[in-house]
Amino acid sequence: MDLKTPFPGEPSTDIWADDRDKWESATSYMKRRYPNITLFQTKVLYSFGMMRHMLEASGHALSNGSSYLFPAYLLACGGVELLGHCVMVPGEPTQFQRGLRRGLERMIITCNHCGGSNIWGDYSDETWCNDEQHIVVSIDGKDYIIGYCKALRNYMAHGMTSLSDRLHFTKSFLGSFICRASQGINRYYRQLRARTPDGEEMRRRFAINELTPIWDVNGPIHISHLYDPLLISPFADPCGELLHEDEWRQYCP
Repeated sequence: MDLKTPFPGEPSTDIWADDRDKWESATSYMKRRYPNITLFQTKVLYSFGMMRHMLEASGHALSNGSSYLFPAYLLACGGVELLGHCVMVPGEPTQFQRGLRRGLERMIITCNHCGGSNIWGDYSDETWCNDEQHIVVSIDGKDYIIGYCKALRNYMAHGMTSLSDRLHFTKSFLGSFICRASQGINRYYRQLRARTPDGEEMRRRFAINELTPIWDVNGPIHISHLYDPLLISPFADPCGELLHEDEWRQYCP
C-alpha cells in the first residue's frame, strides 16, 4: 500500500533532534505495511494520532456525565501539551520552553503574536506575563485565560496544589476547551502541510523538536486506528470525526 504524503519539502534528516534513532526504528516497523513511508511521515502520523487519541479519550470521559470531568480535562491537556512540544521554537530561552503553554497558545486565534495566527511568535520577557492573560475559553460569563488553564491542569495533575484564586470548573468549560483544542490541532496540521514559508518553518521545527514513540512487543503503540483517517484522506483534519465528539461539539462557538 502506498502512502500519499501531504507534506511538501520535508526537512533534511541532518537537522533532526536526538530522537532520530527512535523514529528510524519506528519507521522500519511502518515500512512493513508502507514501503515508501519516510521518517518525517512516521513522526507526523504517530504524533497527530496520539493527539487524536487523547481528545477521543477525553470525549469518552466527558460522555459519562459529571463523574469524570477532571480526568477528561487532564486527557485533553495531554493532547494540547503534545501539540505545544511540536511547535516550540528551537533555541528559545529555557523559561519559554513549556509544552502546555505553547499548546494553549495554538488554541487562540485572536492573539496576533502567541501562535494562533502567527507561527513566529514574540517570546520575549516583555510579552510573557501579558500572554498569560490571553483568553482560551470564554463561556457562562467567565474567561479562562492561559495562566488559569495551566494552573487548573497542575492542580489536578500534581496532588491538588493550591491556586491563588477559587477553583471554577464546569462541564461547559470542558466541552469548549476540547473544541478549542481540536481546532488548534487541525489548524496546526494545515500549516504543517502548507506550501508556504510558514509551512516550511513549521516542518523544520517539528523535525527538530524531540518527541518519543512508545512501543509494546509488536511495535509503536497507538498507531493504526488513529492514523487511518490521515491515510484514507491525507488532507483531512486529524481531529475530524472523533469518537464521542457529540459530547463536546455542542459547546463549539
